[in-house]
Amino acid sequence: MDKVHQFLIITGLYEIDQQEAISRQLNAFYEESAEFFTAMGQNNRLEMLDGLADMMFVSETLNKLGIDGKRLADIYRIIRCATDLANMDDVVDEAFNRVCDNNLDKFDTDCNSAHVSLSYWRGESYPIEQTYIDGYWVIRLMRDYEGLYAGKILKRYGFVGVDLRDLV
Repeated sequence: MDKVHQFLIITGLYEIDQQEAISRQLNAFYEESAEFFTAMGQNNRLEMLDGLADMMFVSETLNKLGIDGKRLADIYRIIRCATDLANMDDVVDEAFNRVCDNNLDKFDTDCNSAHVSLSYWRGESYPIEQTYIDGYWVIRLMRDYEGLYAGKILKRYGFVGVDLRDLV
């Protein structure tokens, strides 16, 4: 199964109102592009590559959710320009593949670890909900909180981010 499609199933984005799902993913794209341009200003190539790969991932979720063609084309242009500015044509596809794998690792797959993650986020006072979808425990924000948008997926406790160091 396509990993972006699997992510959309696990996160339940196919199950909610299409415009709400697209809005959530546009918020995610904004976050990722801001991270990329901040990293670019700091000349942090590792974070630039991570941001690019994340932007590509979110753009593919938007494509699968059915965002209109003009907006999708604009998003692809932003990614193309960012890739060119960062001079990362030769590594961005591999980074994207790693991000796809890593994004599926954000979720707990057993009850005990899901309980640990839930306890952690509740201990941090986040307004969260937890659902079980297709073998994965998903924790998301129930409302906007501390600059994060409602519906944002929170990573499982102990999650390790993608390693792209060998690509920069």
